[in-house]
Amino acid sequence: GPSSMSASLRWRSPHGGHGALSSTVGRIQIMLRGWRRHAVPLLLLWSAGGRASAEKTGSEARQPPPPLPGAEVCSRSMSDPTLAALCQWFEDYCEIRGVEDLFFADFLKQGAPVRGVGVTRRVEKGERYFCVPRKCWLYTFRQQVSERIHELAGTTGCDEEDVLLALQMAEDLRNASASPYLPYLAALPSEEALRQYHPAYLDEGLLDLGDDINIWQFLRGMLGLCYDQYRARVPGDLVTIHEAYAALVLIRSRKFDVPLLPAGLDLANAAPPQQKNTHGAPVGDDLFCMEALRDLAVGEEILFPYSASNASAIAFFQTYGFAFDPDDHSRTALCGPKGVDPCEGLRAEEFKEPEESTNPVLWNYWRFAVVHCQTASRGGMRGRRAQLD
Repeated sequence: GPSSMSASLRWRSPHGGHGALSSTVGRIQIMLRGWRRHAVPLLLLWSAGGRASAEKTGSEARQPPPPLPGAEVCSRSMSDPTLAALCQWFEDYCEIRGVEDLFFADFLKQGAPVRGVGVTRRVEKGERYFCVPRKCWLYTFRQQVSERIHELAGTTGCDEEDVLLALQMAEDLRNASASPYLPYLAALPSEEALRQYHPAYLDEGLLDLGDDINIWQFLRGMLGLCYDQYRARVPGDLVTIHEAYAALVLIRSRKFDVPLLPAGLDLANAAPPQQKNTHGAPVGDDLFCMEALRDLAVGEEILFPYSASNASAIAFFQTYGFAFDPDDHSRTALCGPKGVDPCEGLRAEEFKEPEESTNPVLWNYWRFAVVHCQTASRGGMRGRRAQLD
């Protein structure tokens, strides 16, 4: 999901990728090694809600994980200490039942391993599962934002809620050892990993896309204005603007389309709309659940749509660092004022293939452009996709 790291474009999730080209495979494997150390997103489990029952969620209904690389049931005894601490946190701090309904594994995506999560029991269509209690919702503006950050709301540059949340997250990351969310914070992607593919880390001056297309250019400006207020008004130890920007990237790439961040909603890998099997569903005021869109078999991977069909390809790419096929995205959703050309500066005559090893983020833009902005080749966009894959 915003859980797995993406480096190319046919199948990707925010921290996972595929090996369409031999050079891509090597880069993804390097990125995944970094991801496994630093970027294990999480999906909290709760057996309540929907059509779940004690019979279906009890240990007698579970089965061992399938024979996939790295497959382990979520528990405090996992071999990976980061994951073990995370699963223990699920039970001890979040007081979650049914943690062992979840397993971690490396799922193959176009030939390359991508860390994801699957289910150890059968889940019926319409069943709400993996429910996150309010106690473990992170970065909801009225809940976890401290008073010192909240007081900045409405000041110059600080009317973008995610900017304020980023300042809060940056402070939490700096003081992670004192945070009850330490196991979650320790599992987030590293900046080093994100710099290998995410558009937020495109070096300035390499592409002139404008604020309507490059949301990070706009957000960077908003953060700068708000940071001036933060520095002037907030007492005590302050985070740097660099730390705040890194937190902003994490928040924007993990919130999906809900106005909160339940710890763990960011775990499931992405899938094109026609392949999704789960979406998010609130249950009253105190739970946020995954809901099965069809029956899930034991050992099946959880796949979330990330609302791809409601976003333009370029907006989706800007947020997550990857995009699906053109037909999987909205052709009418605007990423700026009406009339803005989303491919300006990205067509073949304007954007030649860069050196991947020198600037992987720019190369990822090029990969996006080949599929979504260059239609003159044989077979159009899908023809170019087939040639690359």
